[in-house]
Amino acid sequence: MKKSSRPRKPPFRPERRRKPEPRSRWNSWLPIFAAMTTHLVAGPFHGISTLFREPGRVWRRSAFALGVLVAAPALPVLLLRFVDPTTSAFILIRRAQGFQIDMRWRPLEAVAPVLPVAVVVAEDPNFCGERLGFDFAAIEHEIGVWRAGGSPSGASTIDMQLSRNLFLWPEYSLLRKALEAWITPSIALILPPRRQLEIYLNIVEFGPGTFGIEAAARHWFGVGANALTLEQAALLMTVLPAPLQRSPLTPNDTMLSRAAYVQKVVAARLRQLECAEPRDGSQALLPFVPALVGASSHVSRDIRRETDAVFGSGTSCPCGWATSRLPAHY
Repeated sequence: MKKSSRPRKPPFRPERRRKPEPRSRWNSWLPIFAAMTTHLVAGPFHGISTLFREPGRVWRRSAFALGVLVAAPALPVLLLRFVDPTTSAFILIRRAQGFQIDMRWRPLEAVAPVLPVAVVVAEDPNFCGERLGFDFAAIEHEIGVWRAGGSPSGASTIDMQLSRNLFLWPEYSLLRKALEAWITPSIALILPPRRQLEIYLNIVEFGPGTFGIEAAARHWFGVGANALTLEQAALLMTVLPAPLQRSPLTPNDTMLSRAAYVQKVVAARLRQLECAEPRDGSQALLPFVPALVGASSHVSRDIRRETDAVFGSGTSCPCGWATSRLPAHY
């Protein structure tokens, strides 16, 4: 047989596809990175050129941004001047942590008159003399303590504690301090001192899930906020720095010392609450002082001594007219 002259077809062999080379993960981010870099480099030059070409436009925008920055905390604070808050940032955080919340609002006229004085003595002795809600003398002192290598205590005022309890969180941080400094002037300028004390006594934490003086009085002592004595009020004030760890029923030496201090200086610090007195003279916050000054106890001797130093020798207190209005337990 004759062999075929046609060349044989090579056997079919499928080509092996080469695996594509892996793309760098930076390739997809490269355009974004380039745009951001261009914006960051060109932005300042554009701003400077705009400042020289259209200075009025830049200043108007800056003023608008500053106004928004100032007004942001002022709007909710303005609402608090007329509406009693039913919750706070601290309450929401404690509820998320699983605590059972107990909060009962009471107006300032419905609580024991000793409470506003005790909380000012314990938490903010310069309450009526502060500017923009800051105690600058205390801040300067704490800065000196920090520079000397000590641990500063914070120099928080009632206004700063209000901003923290209402809008921020319990854990200390520089960010929280900065936000406190941002919110505090709005509270100091918009809320009258009497309203500040009323809100503070009703939203501050006195124990795990226990918010407000009414809930604290019933939880710890089984009485209403209007029936608290000076001793009980002083013990409650010692709980405020660490409400999750402290109890007024089992006070330690530090708490007992602090409570004794609060009881001792309440009468000597009367004039620090003149800013919170009602203008018509009704429902005064300080009707209990004459009984304290005239009481027969070791505390009364210390109170009389400090009262004489503040108001002059032989003067028991500047509100003797209120003696006849004293409740029985004072």
